[in-house]
Amino acid sequence: MNFYDIWFSRVEISNRIKLELMEKFEVSQIWNLGYTDLEELGLKETTIKQILENTYKDKLEQYEKYLEKNKIELITFKDKEYPDKLKNIPDMPAYIFIKGNKEILDDESVAIIGSRICTEGGKKIAFNTAKELGDKNINVISGLALRNRYFCT
Repeated sequence: MNFYDIWFSRVEISNRIKLELMEKFEVSQIWNLGYTDLEELGLKETTIKQILENTYKDKLEQYEKYLEKNKIELITFKDKEYPDKLKNIPDMPAYIFIKGNKEILDDESVAIIGSRICTEGGKKIAFNTAKELGDKNINVISGLALRNRYFCT
């Protein structure tokens, strides 16, 4: 697992900017860029501040250990395992986190999008739908936002 990729995956900037920077530089080089370097690349001040924010560099060893302990893999758009399906969408993610069999990433799949305010009945329907799809060997994808935690089974 690449320490720098863990850091950059956490930086809260758009995927488009991440992808552009990763096309021009290795992530370890981005780590070392200063304010002036980033400004010369034409980045906005808010984006520069996000990249330089030390919060994202804090606790990286803990994040790395968590990923390893939970067998979660971090894949970049440059990796051969990165799903072809994602390469063909606008604003593809620069990184994806994978737990489980990465051989099935390009198989048939469906995404379940949660609600910010979900009833118990809604949670039950979503869970049952995800289970039925999974039982039919259809991958169920979730962004795992806090509101979607009930999809993690």
